Amino acid sequence: MMRICFVGLGSIGRRHVRNLAAILEERSIPFRMDALRHGQSELPPDVAARLSAVYTDTARLPADYDIVFVTNPTIQHYDTIRALVAHTRHMFIEKPLFHTSAYELSALGLRPGCVYYVACPLRYSRVYTAMKDIASSAHVFSVQSLCSTYLPDWRKGVDYRTVYSARRELGGGVGLDLIHEWDYLVDLFGFPQENLVLQGKFSDLELTSDDMYASIARYADKVVEVHLDYFGRIDQRTLTFYTADDVITGDFIANTVTFRKSGRTVCLPEDGNDAHYHELEHFLDICDGNQENVNDVEKAYRVLSVLEGHVRG
Repeated sequence: MMRICFVGLGSIGRRHVRNLAAILEERSIPFRMDALRHGQSELPPDVAARLSAVYTDTARLPADYDIVFVTNPTIQHYDTIRALVAHTRHMFIEKPLFHTSAYELSALGLRPGCVYYVACPLRYSRVYTAMKDIASSAHVFSVQSLCSTYLPDWRKGVDYRTVYSARRELGGGVGLDLIHEWDYLVDLFGFPQENLVLQGKFSDLELTSDDMYASIARYADKVVEVHLDYFGRIDQRTLTFYTADDVITGDFIANTVTFRKSGRTVCLPEDGNDAHYHELEHFLDICDGNQENVNDVEKAYRVLSVLEGHVRG
């Protein structure tokens, strides 16, 4: 019997409950799901039906979980990991790892032999896989990474001003929210030599967090530009490579890779849940010892430092 606990059940936590249940049932693995919650919001019936117990006090939480999912607001991640590290063998930590790199990892008390994995779902998309294959064989000397979306449209029926993304005090901000981009850039090219960051609030959205993030990073053989914002009225999420022979764009929304010089476009259809589903499959394989942990806490911490403009050796 696999014992699992979810800490926080917002939109991403609920997605993970549904996906994890489907995967475990497909693999014929019996499981029990609990939750540690401090909010009072009503859960969707299908999610609530999956929970065997709901705790409100950490002191009452069992200490024999196989996996704890840390899916509460980012600003609570550090304290949550410290408090629950002795309650579980493995952890799945939603991105970003923390809201700041001003923490000491050594104080977390992480245990040898346990898996501490930080979410990086874009790496499991078909477009990213195709772009990674291209990067491995082409000389890419300039890169542009763009994610521009309109925050009020993110969660239907929810006032964007109330969600953590809009609130600096909860660890919100477009750079942190969309750390996916720097995560996959480091996966593609390693850590940059330097990274100049500009960020702040520039639109008329009603929020206290940053709504624009821009950076330009230097590598030994290339320059990488990143633009992230909450105010784009047309959704865009693209990764563009400049090579000697072509300009190649992967579009994560259209699910295409386009070779602009030749005009050739490759379609890679998938729905918005596929990458999250495949990531959980991979995570379970890591816990079973069948796959490498491609995004442990140490690496995710260094990516967070790069996002902030601190390039550390």
